[in-house]
This record gives sequence, C-alpha cells and structure tokens, in this order.
Amino acid sequence: MTAPQSIHEVPFVRLLLPLVGGIVFELSFGWGLGDSQLAMLIVLVFLFLVATHFFVKAWRWRWVYGLLLNVFLFLSGFVLSVSPAHNNSVIAGKTYRAIVRLSDAPLQRARSIRAECVLEHLWDGDNMVEPNESVLLYFSISDTAALQLSYGDLLAVEFIPRGFDKPKNPYQFDIQKYMERKGIRYSSFLRADGWMHLGNNGNRIVAYSLRVRDYFLAQFSRYGVEGEQLAVVSALVLGYKDLLDDELRRVYSSTGAMHVLAVSGLHVGILYFLLALLLRVFPLGRYRKTLTLPILLTFLWFYALLTGLSPSVCRAALMFSLVAVGQALGTQSNVFNTLSVAAFALLVVDPSNLLNVGFQLSFAAVLSIVVFYPYINRLFYVQSRVLGYIWSLVAVSIAAQIGTFPFTTMYFAQFPNYFIVTNLIAIPLSTVILYLSVLLLAVSPIPAIAGWLGKLLNLLLAFMNDALGWVEALPFSLINAIHISVFQFVLLLLGLLALALFLLSRRIRYLQALLVMLTIVVALCIPRRVGVATDELVVFSVPRSSEVCIRCNGEAHFISHQSSLERNGFYVDGYVKHQTLGGRCRNIWAGSEPNGAGIAVKARDGLSFVTCRNMILVLPYNDSLQHISAVAPIAVDVLLANRHFSDNLLNIISPKQVVVDESFPRWKIDKLMVRLAELNIPVHSTYSLGAMRCPIP
Repeated sequence: MTAPQSIHEVPFVRLLLPLVGGIVFELSFGWGLGDSQLAMLIVLVFLFLVATHFFVKAWRWRWVYGLLLNVFLFLSGFVLSVSPAHNNSVIAGKTYRAIVRLSDAPLQRARSIRAECVLEHLWDGDNMVEPNESVLLYFSISDTAALQLSYGDLLAVEFIPRGFDKPKNPYQFDIQKYMERKGIRYSSFLRADGWMHLGNNGNRIVAYSLRVRDYFLAQFSRYGVEGEQLAVVSALVLGYKDLLDDELRRVYSSTGAMHVLAVSGLHVGILYFLLALLLRVFPLGRYRKTLTLPILLTFLWFYALLTGLSPSVCRAALMFSLVAVGQALGTQSNVFNTLSVAAFALLVVDPSNLLNVGFQLSFAAVLSIVVFYPYINRLFYVQSRVLGYIWSLVAVSIAAQIGTFPFTTMYFAQFPNYFIVTNLIAIPLSTVILYLSVLLLAVSPIPAIAGWLGKLLNLLLAFMNDALGWVEALPFSLINAIHISVFQFVLLLLGLLALALFLLSRRIRYLQALLVMLTIVVALCIPRRVGVATDELVVFSVPRSSEVCIRCNGEAHFISHQSSLERNGFYVDGYVKHQTLGGRCRNIWAGSEPNGAGIAVKARDGLSFVTCRNMILVLPYNDSLQHISAVAPIAVDVLLANRHFSDNLLNIISPKQVVVDESFPRWKIDKLMVRLAELNIPVHSTYSLGAMRCPIP
C-alpha cells in the first residue's frame, strides 16, 4: 500500500471530515436555530456554493469554493443527525389501542418474547393519530401464539407504554439513551388476551432473507451442529447472535476473539473471493463480463442483508462493491479513499452510525491494518511459507490491536493479553469453518455427504471453543478494569495519528507529540487510582434484590449469605470495572475466612453485623426478626431496609442512617418514611435516589 503524498490524492477524506464534524457538533451541543431557519441557512450556503462553482473562475478565489463546500458538508452532517421530533402523542402510563408492525424478527428470551414494533396507527380514546415512532413489546413465554410471530406481522394491541429507566447505579449501561438512539422511547408487556394477529405487511426482501437465515440454521442443526457450536456458527456465518449465552460471549470477549463472531471484512472478503474464483471457472461464455459484476454486487448486499446490515458488514460490502466496480472498469482506488467513501455513505444513510461501537471498531481496525501492518510485517523477514503465514497473522493482529486499543479500553475497560495466541487459533479455524459451512449448505440436499461435513464442522467448532476457553483460563489472560476518560480517549486517538504521521514522514516532532500525549494519559490515571484505593460502602439499586458492596483497598467485597459468586451483573459490573483495581471482586458471607481487607461478618438471629474500619452495617437476612428483642438499642452506622426488614427492628437497632433497597416492598415505604421521620433518622431510598455511596472512615 502506497501512502498518499498529499490530501489531494484522497478527496473523499476531505469531504468526510466536515461531515463528521457536523454530526459530532449536533450530537454534542445541538443548535439554537429552528428547523425553518436551519433549512434556509443550508439552502443559502448551497446556492452560494453553486454560484461560486460556475461564476468564480479566478484561481486566487479557489479557497472560497472550498470554504463553502466544507460549510455545506458541516451543515449537512448537522441536519442529517438531528433526531426527528416526536409528536408526544404517546404518554407513559396511559392505555392505548394501536396497530403495530414487527420491524424485526422476535427474540425469544428466558422468560419472555421481545419484539421491536413500529406504531402504524394509534387511538387515544376516539381520536386516531400517526405517532411516528417505535415501541418495544414483550409477550409471555407461555403465550403460544406469540411464539409464531415473525417479521412484518401486523398486530392490533392494547398496551400501556412505560419509559425506560435512567441508570441508577454508577457506570451502569444507559438503556434509555441506547433505545432513544434506535427511536424507541417506550416498552410494554402484552397479556395473551391483549393483542390479535391481523396479517403481514413486511418488506418482502427482508422477509425472504430471514427465511433463508432460518433455513440455513435448520440445515446446520439437521446435520449435527448443535449447542454452543450452533451458536458460534450462526454468529460467524450468518451474524445471528441470539443463540450465544453469556458464558460463551465472555470467553470470546476476554480472549479478544469477538471479531470472529461479528461478521465483518474478514468474512465478507473470504466469501467475495470464493465467489469471484467460482465465477472465473464457471462457463459463462461471452456473457462473463456482463454477468460477473451484477452477480458479485447482488451477493454482497444480499449477504449484508442476511447478516443484519451491521455497520461492519455494510462497510465491508460497500468496500468490496467499489473494488468490484473498479475491476470491471479497469481502475484502482486508494484504500484511504475507499474507506472514506464507505464511511461517508454509511453516515449519510444513518448518522447515528458514528456512535455505533461496531462502526468505530470496524473502521479503526481496517485503517490501523492499512497504516501499521506494512511496517510491522517488515520487522522480520521469514523465508518459510508456513512461518511467513504465521508471522503475517501476528503482524495483522498487532496492527489491528493498535488501532482498536483506545476503543476497547473506553467501551469495555479491558485488554486481552494473549490476543496474538487467540488470533493464531481463531483466524485460521474460522476461515476453515466458514468454507466448510458454505460447502455444507451447498451439499445439504445430499445427506450422505452433508452428514460427514456436519460432524467435521461440529468438531472444529468445539475445538475452537475449547481452545479459546483454554486461552481465557491462562494466568493473566485479561487486564480488566482499565478506565479512561473521554479526554484520555481523544489523546490516544491523536497519539495514533501522530504515530502514523511519524512512520509516513519520519519527522521527529510527531514522535515527540506521541510521547507527550502518552505521558499525559498515564499521568491522568494517577488520581483515579488514588480515588479507587479509598474505601466506600455502596448499596446498589437492583429491582427486587439486595446488592451491598464494600470497596476496600481497591477490591469490591459483596456481602452475601451464600457462597455463590453470582451477582446482578447488569447493575454492578460497570462499578466493578471502573471503580476497582484490576476488576477485583469477591463475595464474603458469615462464616467465611477473614481477609486482609479488615471486613468481618457476624450473623445471628436473622441479622448480619458487618464491620469495616470504624463502620458498622446491619443487614437483615431472614424473617425471624420479629421474634427477637434487646435490652437497649444497638448503635450502628447504617441499617439496610430490605425484604426481610421487620417493623420492630428499629426498637433493637439505633442507626445513624437507614438505606432502603429495592427488595423492600414498595407499598410499605410511606409507613417506614413516617416512622423514620418521627425518629429523626436520615433515610436514602434507592427507589427514588438510586445507589447509595458513602465513604468509610
């Protein structure tokens, strides 16, 4: 790959930057102008742009056209990323009748069936409105009729919309913001008698692609691919991840192999070159040149549709489409320009892609490979073809990891130490698995051959899963709880840019800039480590559950009355990753061995007394409290009011503060609040205030 000598060689990079700038500006700050004023402004800039192009010919004024073009693209990015205004026809808590259409295939979960639906028509009393939004509907897993639903189905429903809760715990995933970006503000649970099937009105191409996907899954299952192996092959080949369980996701994520399960350029490229090879040997006669390009483009975009049109697949499909068109026309394009065209097109279609983690990781990985792989690969010269192939895999892995490091640490707070070993296992195996999967699907009408291929495919998938499980179990396989701020994230990106410019130009000032930025990033980590090392008590806000944690010496200690290490991960994992040293956590319970943190737990008569430093915390753990008494109230610092809390407990315990968690019955809260107000005891309710955090003296 030859690096461009100037920005003029990659014109779409110049067009992409102002478009991204406009999107970032709108997402960060918004705009004070109204819609009509903004529309007038962008039309005015466009007219000036056209006038400049046709009437300003003097070379000395060329900068005017460039300036107006950048302003136009900036405003275009801003306008495209403005979220469509809802007409507020849907209000949480009210009962509505509506016609909805399933916009995706329903997802069967452990206790329910979830379906994303578009509100086609809405009746508020006797008035019908066009709501122009979507809703997330849940059906009971016991509702047999709901099990038969499919993409495009029209339903008449009666529902009560419920808004998504804002995060109540530190570093908890913001489901409300995530769903709003998808255009969904409300969810609702439907009773079996609360809906009726009316028909189907889905897009025929999408419906056909989903039927093809289900057929392929059925063929894999028919020929012996099952369990975890079926889950992996469905994700690897078809981009269908609903079969993956949490443990399998954790293994692939911890080893740095999640890119294998996310259909991307690797998968699209393999299938593209396989089809191109078949078309070369297939006897198309004089129609070869005429048919090759349409067949390749049709395949690329149908496969993208089949795998869910994720940003990484769309990027790969668009790039290979440009390659196919270029080959048909006998031209070649600079890879930076091709990447910019793909990014530009995807952002124009959907500007929210810029916030999509898959979009960011996909482009970062490819761009990093393009820039850094040649330099890494030249570090060693290997004559052996086998060793050369192994070294090229290592070089590609290192190059991709360099570009994705800021993103993985920012979003996932972890780094897989053995990513090179992982890729040496996963990339060759996944390539063979992909070829075998295609071959199995091709010969599926011949059971004798397909049966043997299915056994071999299942064996390879099991081997890959076991091998990655072995890597994940190695000591120090994962650096966890790497927390960086947005400012540090930006500094790392600028550092990568400085490194790329240094390699391309060999100018020492870029290397100096890189060292300065890395020094600042490391220096900013020191205050956080000091803060994490301080001790604190956290009572999490978890629906119908109690989660109490004491952080001591940078380690999270969860108070439990059983030896299980299971926790409500959705609510507490963010805290563990960002507020501990290395993600260290453990359960402690009454009777467990003392530890160096200085935490002691003593349980008796339904009460656990937890002491740490100078703080005493009391947690009820069974319903026998109503039968105990005390000569005088016992003074403690914090009393937890949970589902085992008894009214007479305040006669036994004299707390400085009471914390009500979300296992405490909601209907009893008002009575408890009155009692605590009479006793002049401060109270923190996680129902309304979210998690309680307080330092331990």
